[in-house]
Amino acid sequence: MKANNLKRRLEANELYHACNLDLLSFETTGELECLAETIGQERALEALEFGVGMPHEGFNLYVMGSSGLGRHTLVNQALTKPSQEAPKPSDWCYTANFTAPPRPDVLKITAGSGRRLHHDMEQLVDDLLIAIPAAFRGDEYHGDHR
Repeated sequence: MKANNLKRRLEANELYHACNLDLLSFETTGELECLAETIGQERALEALEFGVGMPHEGFNLYVMGSSGLGRHTLVNQALTKPSQEAPKPSDWCYTANFTAPPRPDVLKITAGSGRRLHHDMEQLVDDLLIAIPAAFRGDEYHGDHR
């Protein structure tokens, strides 16, 4: 049989399949809960779980695929649960090392306190910008004893 013989024109009724909406238990898809897992990607999910579960530093994940497949959502879901269960990492704050400027000193502090330290340091600098000039204008500095 030649390939030409297999070609035929589809009729309009062959292009559409009607769904019986009365069989659905919802009005719009907005009422549906999101699926807890991805369907049909078992190997990809296993590889992602393996990569996320690596307890060592220096490993990376590379995820590829066509646009619109949900790669970003899948990776985000795979990273969210382990990150919520893991202990929160410490904040690391780098400070100037005046004896070796290319190698800043590191402060390892409680998770979440880095932002507060940053704010407190800014406040300290603002306070010192007022206090230091005032100290040099004072009577004690000039030796005036009244």
